[in-house]
Amino acid sequence: MPPNNRHLRIGVDVGGTNTDGVLIDPLCKLADPSRGILAWTRSPDHARPG
Repeated sequence: MPPNNRHLRIGVDVGGTNTDGVLIDPLCKLADPSRGILAWTRSPDHARPG
């Protein structure tokens, strides 16, 4: 079995309220509905007081 040479990109946006992360396949066509986004997440930067 040949080795998997797939290249992916990781993007991170650290803002004042949330931190966003995304995993992208750059070979995916922009016309594709997913635009190459394989996974994403969002987390608050600060714990909210209860």
